[in-house]
Amino acid sequence: MEYLLHQLRGNVSSNLLTSVFGTFTQELIEAAMIDGCSKVRLLFSIVVPLSMPVLSVLFVFFFIWTWNAFFLPLIFLISSAKYTVPLAVALTEGEYNTVITTQSAGALLGILPCILFFAIFQRTLTKGITLGSIK
Repeated sequence: MEYLLHQLRGNVSSNLLTSVFGTFTQELIEAAMIDGCSKVRLLFSIVVPLSMPVLSVLFVFFFIWTWNAFFLPLIFLISSAKYTVPLAVALTEGEYNTVITTQSAGALLGILPCILFFAIFQRTLTKGITLGSIK
């Protein structure tokens, strides 16, 4: 399952970035080169600023997917002090008893960084998602 998620991340990012980089016209690149822009400056002065909404969408998606990781930490982490939040919340369930208040508090603390992260990047996230839509 985790392998499939890594493949999905790669496919999502390559599809989004391919659609954005395909919108750059050859005239724009030629005009920058005629003005004396090197390839590195072209990348950092034109390509990156124009693709910032999509890069921020990928950044938010990858943060949330990584924050919510469950299976990979379950397999590789030995020490319980290094468990991720979803893993720690899942392991609070006992065999004979379940303290739902502890799980609810852990789930709330686990989702707060995602909500804050989304609130910070909300404007660029909605710009990046609607970038390829029909106007």
